[in-house]
Amino acid sequence: MCYKKYTDIQVFARTKPRPTTTFDSSAEEYLGNMLSSIKGITVNYDAVNEEKTFSSGDMLSGRVLLVLSKETKIEGLRVKMKGKAEVQWSERHLGEKRTRHYSSKEKYFKLEQLVTGQEKGNEVVLAAGSHVYPFTFQIPQGNMPSSFKGDHGKVKYKLEAKLSRSWRLPSNTASAFTFVSRPEMGVAQLMSPQHGTATKKMNLFTSGNAAINVNIERTAYWPGRHWRDPKILFVS
Repeated sequence: MCYKKYTDIQVFARTKPRPTTTFDSSAEEYLGNMLSSIKGITVNYDAVNEEKTFSSGDMLSGRVLLVLSKETKIEGLRVKMKGKAEVQWSERHLGEKRTRHYSSKEKYFKLEQLVTGQEKGNEVVLAAGSHVYPFTFQIPQGNMPSSFKGDHGKVKYKLEAKLSRSWRLPSNTASAFTFVSRPEMGVAQLMSPQHGTATKKMNLFTSGNAAINVNIERTAYWPGRHWRDPKILFVS
C-alpha cells in the first residue's frame, strides 16, 4: 500500500505542468530594433541608359547608404554583385503515387568588394549619422542569359550589401538590376533586310494554293526604340 502511494506521488510530480514563459515575436523585433544602432542600410546603382539595363562588359557604379543612430563598431561592409539562375518543377507520372520534385541552380559570376572595414577582422568605429560608400563593378564578359522570371524558374542579377559586426547578426540588403544579353552577331548583320516566301495547299471549302511573301527591314528589334536606333540587341 505504501509503495502504491509513493508511485502515485512520483507520477503526479512527473506529469504536473511546468510554468513556461512566452515572448511575443513583435515585442522581440521591437526590442531588437531599439537595441540596434543600425537605422537603415540600402544599396543603389546608377542607370547607364533610359531602360536601366546592363550588358556584358558594362561598368555598374553605385553606393551603399548606412545610417547609424550612435557610434558603432563594425568589422566590415561588403558589396557583392551576383548573377545566377534557378529552376524548379514537379512531376507525377501515370501510375505513380508520389510526386517527384526537381531543382537546379547555376551561377554565372560573383564579384565582391570591401567598401569599409578591415580585411583581417579588426574592428573600425563609425560615428553616428549617415555614411555613403561608392563602388564600381565591371560585369564580366560571357554568354549569359537575360534577366527572367517565370513560374518554374528565374534568372536574376543583383547587388548585395552586408554589414558585419562582432557578436551580432549581419545586416543585409539587396537590389536587383536588369541584365540584357548581347547577341554574338554584329550590328551590320542584324540590320540586314530579310525576305521569305511560303506556299501552302488549301483543301478546306475550296482547293488551291496560298502563298505569302514577307519582307522585313532587319532581323533584330529592341522594344520601345525607334527603328533607326543602332542599339539593336533582341533577335527576332
